[in-house]
Amino acid sequence: MGFLFCLFFMFFFSFAGAETPNAPQKNSSASDPFVTVRIGKHTDRTRVVFEASEEYIQRVSVTMAGESSVKVDFRTPLSFRNPQKGALRGKTPYELAGGIRITVIEGGCTLTADGLDDINVTKLSSPPRLVIDLFTGQGQAPAHPPAPAPAGGDEGGQVQTDALLPAPEGAEIRIDSVVLDAGHGGSDSGALCGKAVEKEVALQFAKDLASALVKRGKKVFLTRAGDRTLTLRERVRASNQKSPGIFFSIHMSCRNEFALYRAQNRTGMTADGERYDTMDLVSQSLAHSLKNEFKLDVVQEKLPLQVLSGINAPALLIELPGPVAFHYEGKNRERLVALLLRAMAYTSPVQA
Repeated sequence: MGFLFCLFFMFFFSFAGAETPNAPQKNSSASDPFVTVRIGKHTDRTRVVFEASEEYIQRVSVTMAGESSVKVDFRTPLSFRNPQKGALRGKTPYELAGGIRITVIEGGCTLTADGLDDINVTKLSSPPRLVIDLFTGQGQAPAHPPAPAPAGGDEGGQVQTDALLPAPEGAEIRIDSVVLDAGHGGSDSGALCGKAVEKEVALQFAKDLASALVKRGKKVFLTRAGDRTLTLRERVRASNQKSPGIFFSIHMSCRNEFALYRAQNRTGMTADGERYDTMDLVSQSLAHSLKNEFKLDVVQEKLPLQVLSGINAPALLIELPGPVAFHYEGKNRERLVALLLRAMAYTSPVQA
């Protein structure tokens, strides 16, 4: 009897522990659909930290949405929560700290800060998180940033002289100096698209373009010539110190399209007294060429981006497509540089 009793219990527990075909299974690889938002006040800034799964942090983008607003776009529906406020729902603004508010929107959120003067964005891992430092009138960024480095290496060496496609005949660039701003850098990697890192792609293309411009006799300055961290305020101040004829900020996204952004209400006056939008001509020309050459969509917008509106010169932000749609080998980069040189021929010295 004892033997049969033990055999019965072994059979019972084996059957009870077995998984039935319809039993729900937990997918250990599924991403957590929540974003935890934390905030910390510092003497010189307010830090907002977004904690989420690695895949969400890699593809998130951060842009200025107005003079006092920052758009955080995760490009997918997510739930937001804050340890103090709990779940953040709907379109009601939640005050995270004095003067700092968050509003949940489709696919992301918007941060609003009273007296917003500058931001700095960093993506970190272990654990994955997005860090946004908000500088307001009460918390100032460093007052004396370094001036832009000459095009070339960090030590001010000569620009690389790889062979580049020449601009079309007659496409004379009638400005003397250019500032090229390679986005992100240092602790801020920017977008991570597979093996492509935005800060690296932006710097490589900035150096390619600088090389081509120097060959045409232009003075070229890079806001960063190596892997270093700069705030938006530092980029703007250092660029204006050089009084450029034109300013380009270079970025990369994971989308399969080019994007061209220019400042709102930025016009100039020709020598004949005719007022016009200089960068509108450059943007339209470049968009047409990019679409014809690479068969990709091109987005054009006017946005109140500080890195554009703060520059005392015609300014354009170029967002390159991700590596799935655009292969960044040498020949493609040469073609891209040639198109940008052609577009720059539409820029003339203007009178404010």
